[in-house]
Amino acid sequence: LSLHHAGVERSAPGAQEQIIRRLLTDDTISLVDRVSGLLVGCYGQLPARLVRLTIDDITIDGTTVTIRFGRDRVALAEPVAVFVAALIETRRGRSASDTTAASRWLFPGGFAGRHLDPETLANRLRQLGISAAKLRTDVLLELATDIPPAILADLIGLYPTTAARWTHAAGGDWAHYAALRARQT
Repeated sequence: LSLHHAGVERSAPGAQEQIIRRLLTDDTISLVDRVSGLLVGCYGQLPARLVRLTIDDITIDGTTVTIRFGRDRVALAEPVAVFVAALIETRRGRSASDTTAASRWLFPGGFAGRHLDPETLANRLRQLGISAAKLRTDVLLELATDIPPAILADLIGLYPTTAARWTHAAGGDWAHYAALRARQT
């Protein structure tokens, strides 16, 4: 069963890398858009999930930045970590009554105490030519071939059955993972 027949729509080959490279290097893109695009393109998150992140989901310890998407924390790759730390320092909502950025939301919205609307964030990415859904599909298929479903679920906040479906769609088979690990020890 091919991905096309399974109803999985992917970006053009190499598109994921081009998008990530652009987000990492194009200083004309706002920090909010760069961070949100990188979290979609590197960690398979969707705008609806991103807007619910708070600064409490992020830990900065020296040069290490971790984020909690699921049960476990994920150490962010250095370029992404730098952008996330910068966003925490500079984030501001559009509300005139929330000029102090006292909000705990990583992506504060237009009303004091509220997060950015997920569709607004998705539209911002679309204006940059980025389809969050297609980019997420590419990332999850890639991750599902490299990481066992149970670990994938804990790291990026998927239900275990959803992670298993992504693994199946990617053609991965982790049934032998426990045996492999046992032989390595």
